[in-house]
Order: sequence, then C-alpha cells, then structure tokens
Amino acid sequence: MTEFDSVLMDEDDFVLVSPSSRDLNNQEEYIDISELANESFILRNEQTNLYKSVINLFEKSGITPDIFYKGNRFDLIAEMVAEGMGLSIVPRKIAESMTSNKIKIIDIIESPQSRLGFLKNKNFRQDNIDQFWNEIKKYELQ
Repeated sequence: MTEFDSVLMDEDDFVLVSPSSRDLNNQEEYIDISELANESFILRNEQTNLYKSVINLFEKSGITPDIFYKGNRFDLIAEMVAEGMGLSIVPRKIAESMTSNKIKIIDIIESPQSRLGFLKNKNFRQDNIDQFWNEIKKYELQ
C-alpha cells in the first residue's frame, strides 16, 4: 500500500456573486441555494474542480441550474455578472478579488468549503520534489 504525506494549503467557502442592482428575495446577507432555482448562472467550465463542486451543491438542493455561460476567466465572469447576465458561485477569496462596485457577495447557507492540498508519495524521493515539498510545508494551514 502506498503511503502519502499531505499538506493542506487553503480552505474557502463558496459565495453567490450577484449584480449590485439585483434584490434576491429581499436577502442581502445570505441565501439558500434552493431559492435560486429559476436563476441563470455563469460558471467555470467542466474541466475545473470548481464546476464539479458547484454542480454538486445544486444537486444536493435538488436543482438543475440554468447555465447561461461556462468559461475559464474569473474576470470575464465578474464582468458578465456585473452586467446582469446571470449569477455565479465562486470561492469567497475569488469573489473578493472581483473589484467591481457593480457586484455584491452573498453568503450561501450551509456552503461547502473548497480545499487546496498536495499529496506526495512517501517512498518517491527526488531532490527538486523534496525541495518543493519542504517549501510548501512552511505555508501549511494549522
């Protein structure tokens, strides 16, 4: 059996990104995913783990989302949301980097967390990999 070392680098919760001008069920601070059944969404594409996590969030709420657009670039997603073309669900740190006053961030009730981590085979030794591993361990979440 292969043994692994692991490093957890980051944890983040998912939030809804909405145009500032939209009033979603009079909720300004939080929303339940089930309230978004009739909305259009702008999401990352299928090749990303983020897409899979967001789709799982919808499935757990019994919703089949109306996906208006799927793309790679968060800046384009932010621009489309700001123009009222749909809503998006992204990790909070990404949402907070969307520097437009035309969008707002709304917490999702019972939001799952995204996690970034690394695994390394304990038995595989190579100088450059060991050096990288030692460097990222300095930044591991405690």
